[in-house]
Amino acid sequence: MTQSPSPDNLCALLTGHRLVHIGGSDAAQFLNTIITADIAALAPGIMAPAALLSPQGKIMFDFLIAPMPAGAEPGGEAGFLLDIAAPLAEDFVRRLSLYKLRANVQIAPPQNCLIGIITQAPITAQTALPAAALPAPCFALHDARFPPAASVCRVYYQTDNAAFAAIDKAATAQNWDRLRIAHAVPESGSDFIPDDIFPHNVNYDCLGAVARQKGCYIGQEIVARMQHKTIIRKRLVQVEAQQALPPSGTEILLNGKIIGRLGTVCDQKGLALIRLDKIPPAGSPAAQANEVALHFIAPPYLPQAISRPE
Repeated sequence: MTQSPSPDNLCALLTGHRLVHIGGSDAAQFLNTIITADIAALAPGIMAPAALLSPQGKIMFDFLIAPMPAGAEPGGEAGFLLDIAAPLAEDFVRRLSLYKLRANVQIAPPQNCLIGIITQAPITAQTALPAAALPAPCFALHDARFPPAASVCRVYYQTDNAAFAAIDKAATAQNWDRLRIAHAVPESGSDFIPDDIFPHNVNYDCLGAVARQKGCYIGQEIVARMQHKTIIRKRLVQVEAQQALPPSGTEILLNGKIIGRLGTVCDQKGLALIRLDKIPPAGSPAAQANEVALHFIAPPYLPQAISRPE
């Protein structure tokens, strides 16, 4: 992006992320052969979702990736910028270093960052941010996981600016959770555990994180098999209740049997990983989490063929 978005719609500040710069003449080919996203399809100014899978096709690391934006690196080097959750960053860099072998690829150590979330989407923000008092960001990138109408943008600030000291960043992170719930955008740690889930189970095939047409990458054979299934039985869906939802990780039960698990929750709304074929039909007893009756909603981006249980 050549211009920074207006801070008037700033709804959250995120501290739990790291930035990884990847450069070198072989960087594009290197990344294209190991991650789920199509490097050739990346567009300037846009953070696209991607994942690094295990050979068994499960998500080891989820992250966002974009061509290196102006302002991201003092030297102005070409390459790619990756935005990843802090708990995953060091292991992610080590894993990439194992894969690069003799390729001309430079992988920088993870860097601290402070991310502001700006959106046009209507959300009920619980913590106001003094946008007028914030410094200008280093650069800004649109988050491709959200629909265009929401216009969700990630603005990256220097972490040592005194303007952020008085802001309760943990409280503003709840605004980010509300935004993700409203658009069914999952993240590891909150909605799934790395090494335990396939991309299709958390709707990565619908959110643009899995390239369908590019060549081989780690775990691609398993992903291809799932793409040809008539229905994916386990999916991430939105969930609502008439009272406050229990904590993330709570098991979802139907007739005493586990059929899913809650992910991100905020008050009476949340996300959940659920067996679609086990969702009770209308008029039947509801599934429950800690005795709280649940109502499930298929995200609008799910194809019709897989948004309803058989």
